[in-house]
Amino acid sequence: VKALYADSKNNLWIGTYNSGAYIMNLKDRNISKINSIDREICCFLEEDNGDMLIGTHKGLYRMNNGKVATLEEDINNKLKDRYVTCIHKDKSGNLLIGTFGKGITIVYNQSNDTSNLNVLKGMPSNTINSIFEDSKGNIWIATRGGVVKTSSKNYDDFKIYPISNGYSIII
Repeated sequence: VKALYADSKNNLWIGTYNSGAYIMNLKDRNISKINSIDREICCFLEEDNGDMLIGTHKGLYRMNNGKVATLEEDINNKLKDRYVTCIHKDKSGNLLIGTFGKGITIVYNQSNDTSNLNVLKGMPSNTINSIFEDSKGNIWIATRGGVVKTSSKNYDDFKIYPISNGYSIII
């Protein structure tokens, strides 16, 4: 198992490395397989409308009301790398999509424009492992080269906590 996600409908989404995705109803423990989706599932994100975004090594898929998953081409065409490792929606509604080798693509909620955070902009690595937003609105990004702290107010302004300092992060 590579990814787990609990949605608002009391389901547990299960992503595997080589066997696709499954949904477990937490009330009755019934498990169903999601068909027509890539075999390597990396992450999940439930949208406000109940749609589920599913990150795979071939891009993002979207499931709408439990219907068959389809590739989310509008977003995939904006990605520098389709190997999606993590997805996060910040408090402003911007979508942050972490990839295996091209950093983060940010899809801005208001304009649908995009920007990228990568080593060319000073990130310690282009491999993004996870993205988390704390209660203060700080965005924490785990990369292969260390941890990055930024904010949705200005993603280009960030602080790096490199691996070389022995993971001694002082917040």
